[in-house]
Amino acid sequence: MPDLIPLNRSERAYAALEGVAGSVTQVYEMTFDRRLDPAVVRAAARALVAAYPRTRMRLAVGAFSTRLGLMDNDDPLLEPLFDEAFRVVDGVAGDEERLAAYRNALLSESFSLGRSLPVRVRLAQDERGSTLFFIVHHLVCDGRGMIQMIDELLGALAGKPITPVTVDALEMRRALWPKGWARKLRAAFLDWRRLRAARRVARSRTLVDPLRPLPAFTAPRVVRHTLGLPVTQLVATARAHGTSLTALTLAALTMVLARREGAASDGTREVATRISVDLRPFFDPPQPNAFGNFVASFMVRCVRFDQLAPLIADIAAQLKEGTRRFRDHERGFGLLMDELSTWIGLRLYGLAARRLKTRGKLTPMSAHYSTVGSVDHLLRHDVGLVDMAGYAPNTGLFVTSMGFRDQLRMALIYPTGGLSAEQACQLARDLEETLARMSEAQPVGDRQGERAEAPAREVRGLTATNTGRLPAGSLAPG
Repeated sequence: MPDLIPLNRSERAYAALEGVAGSVTQVYEMTFDRRLDPAVVRAAARALVAAYPRTRMRLAVGAFSTRLGLMDNDDPLLEPLFDEAFRVVDGVAGDEERLAAYRNALLSESFSLGRSLPVRVRLAQDERGSTLFFIVHHLVCDGRGMIQMIDELLGALAGKPITPVTVDALEMRRALWPKGWARKLRAAFLDWRRLRAARRVARSRTLVDPLRPLPAFTAPRVVRHTLGLPVTQLVATARAHGTSLTALTLAALTMVLARREGAASDGTREVATRISVDLRPFFDPPQPNAFGNFVASFMVRCVRFDQLAPLIADIAAQLKEGTRRFRDHERGFGLLMDELSTWIGLRLYGLAARRLKTRGKLTPMSAHYSTVGSVDHLLRHDVGLVDMAGYAPNTGLFVTSMGFRDQLRMALIYPTGGLSAEQACQLARDLEETLARMSEAQPVGDRQGERAEAPAREVRGLTATNTGRLPAGSLAPG
């Protein structure tokens, strides 16, 4: 392994939490209206591994540092490792109950980062079609990189060559801090002052937590749900409110969580939702095509849930301000504190995470929401793709979405014991019903008749959806 790449702040956390908080993976499920030739799928997946060096990554743990070691494509060990990574599975496709159980099994399956490839491909087939599972460890890339690789993989299935990518070892600090010590000190002071004010306010509020308290990390579970509402209708509703689809969805999620807990809009209860942000536009110069992990996050906090219009306006303002603070490099101090904690060593970091979980102090939040925007551009490959979804484990409730064929494909990921499967399904149904009521009660100025843009273009800078050549985003477990 001649190439050793240092881990950035997110990747150190991913490496430390693997096996401690369960798996740190991203799972994308693709359904086709035809049977795929396993030999063709295998060849396409092998070509992808050849073109993307980080998929040949193995964790190299040294005495004082941990890095990513990249295997050469002609390494004799690569072929047997790839044989383990690619499998055809029987008795799964075409049976929704077995598919649901298999999704949960894939989410819970950890990687042995020193002894296996960080990617897995599982092909399930029946007489009507195929389901392809693409599982990648988060050390390889964020969700935007996942969509990029899936685009290439589908292209390879259609007979197109895969474009090789270079190894990007950009340090995330360059996107978080401004240039010059005077500007760094000013940004650190602003961030410190904001953090101190936020802690002061948080002491007077009680968090709305949809999960039952858990004394330990448990296996993740996932429920898929496709909304019956067209994406174009939801985007039109968001525009009628003068905001984005992301803000509209967050408002619906906030109302559902608050209503589920019976939270009053008196300022004492808070719904805090974590949002992922793509850092690629904030490098100097911007790095729109960088492949790897370049995602951070911030919280959207709401205490008034009884009126829709003020709630949407509040969320839209917080999304705009949160993105501005990243653009103006005012988030470096708080994220530096997070980064310093990862330098204590992977084993000690994992132990600290487990202890915080036991004490109920690990990243208090109501939910994490992440969207990859529209993935309709994948339909240009004539391979029979008819359905698609993405999901990843998280330490709390995780809601993901993507726009595909004018439908919002959502997934709710939750830890075992935090919710029951029926409760998760009911939460998904409540979310759809709330969005439907929002669409029925559009304010004056509805522009339903205008052409709706893809949801990935609705919020500039959020969830890695809007930069570079692909309109795709990030499923970051955080």
